[in-house]
Amino acid sequence: VAPPFEGMHPLALRGHAPLLSPLSPPLLLWPEPGIERPIATMTRQGWRWIGGCVARGRRRQAALAAATVAAAAGVAFAADAGAVSLDGGLAAAAGAGALRWGDVELSPTDEFKNQEQIQQMLFHRFYFSGEVDTQWDRIEQDLRTLKWLGIGDVPALAIGIANGLYHFFFFTQDPGGAAEMRTDTMLEALQLFNSSLWYAQCFNPATEIREFLIGLCTTKFAFVHLLAGELGAVYAASHATAAAGEVLAISNSIFQAMQRLPYYALGGLGWTTPQHMAFNHELYPNFYGPVWPNEQVPLAAFLEAHFATFRADLDSILAHEGLFDHLQELERNAEGLSVWPPGTRKHIELADLREDEPWKEQLCHFAASTCALLRGRPEVAECPRAAVMVARLGPGAWLKPHFGNSRRLVAHLGLAVPEEQPITMNVGPARGIRWKQGKALIFDDTHAHDARHAGQEGERYILHMMFCHPCEQRHLYPHLPAEACDFKQEIRVEVSRALRSEMDAREAEARKVVRMTIPRNAPQDV
Repeated sequence: VAPPFEGMHPLALRGHAPLLSPLSPPLLLWPEPGIERPIATMTRQGWRWIGGCVARGRRRQAALAAATVAAAAGVAFAADAGAVSLDGGLAAAAGAGALRWGDVELSPTDEFKNQEQIQQMLFHRFYFSGEVDTQWDRIEQDLRTLKWLGIGDVPALAIGIANGLYHFFFFTQDPGGAAEMRTDTMLEALQLFNSSLWYAQCFNPATEIREFLIGLCTTKFAFVHLLAGELGAVYAASHATAAAGEVLAISNSIFQAMQRLPYYALGGLGWTTPQHMAFNHELYPNFYGPVWPNEQVPLAAFLEAHFATFRADLDSILAHEGLFDHLQELERNAEGLSVWPPGTRKHIELADLREDEPWKEQLCHFAASTCALLRGRPEVAECPRAAVMVARLGPGAWLKPHFGNSRRLVAHLGLAVPEEQPITMNVGPARGIRWKQGKALIFDDTHAHDARHAGQEGERYILHMMFCHPCEQRHLYPHLPAEACDFKQEIRVEVSRALRSEMDAREAEARKVVRMTIPRNAPQDV
């Protein structure tokens, strides 16, 4: 795509510049509508995009062009040596293709090794190093500096940086302020996921399905649409209609291009918009959509029938001030910055059958009847990926949009719900779902979903359960229609079988992994 502003040096752009094209490699993505940003010299030669526009040709010219843009981000490029540094923490030798961030050596080609390295480093610093207040701003700047490499010369960095921005820099993080999405970092994450799609050849119709899946193309597409949808909503709410229209048009263009790729052209998914996308639909037919009818899931009636028992256990915990918070500390999950404001969403984990201690006896002591009832349910007891928790959502909380793991559904039972307050959940195209006290809700959390307590008072408590997808335990669902589990397309049947076989192997390997133990003094932001 030809740059629309040739021959200017340097150029300060005002207004909303083009974001990216789904049918060509990633283009420059401006952080915000209305932002002024200097970019590099432009001539009538061809261009690559690294933050600004980098001319094809000699390395020195590329380094000088990149330096024009990098200066705005506080990054020093040594043009002669081809080195990059930031406060001594980020260094790259362009000639050798080596890149180091702190103690982490990043690969110029292995995107998933980079993703793992970047995520481990970020989680370690967030939970262990005490750097959250003192150095987290510098970490953000490092990530956003690496971004220019991720969308330019080193696209193998893209998915790791995108995930880092999404996990830790999704919110504006305004102390005492409302929960809002940061549009600058999420626009950058969107561009990086797009760069990663191109690096893995996800847009290439010639890419074999196996390579398409190994490249995590389905996950990358899902995050592109999640971020584009949220950005479009934020821009529309702030009356930036041009920006909203553009980012949603991009999402639609990518969705249309995606649908023509061999993996999606197999049929059987039933997606008409990006909101309909769900990872479970790649394994089982899209029969019920995001919210399942309670009558098809016997667990729903069971939960409602025993509501009084579950509520009594919760009441006994809440009767002791501070006990809920203390129990939550005993089994914490490292999830990144998943909610804002900090501490407004917490849960007591009673069971996780993926772990060495499937039932948390220490915690079940305080919810003995709840644990006893659920231990007897085969949807949980016989499911290797089941989990049970009691979850609290406080005033002002926003649990950001995210995806759950496939091969399962989620059941919620409202335990204590201030129904007069605006407390809602979105699951794919199902918007504004509300909890009701004593009522069960069954939904597919492999759709993009989020929850928000927009009220000023009252805390919402639910029994939250993850249980095996009914198609994984068909003997428990004699009335489940066959078309809810069986694809009509033979190749889709084979893909589903292969995916589930691979997942079984990965689950077995995951059980061997040493898990992070979060210290008691870790941030309260998860």
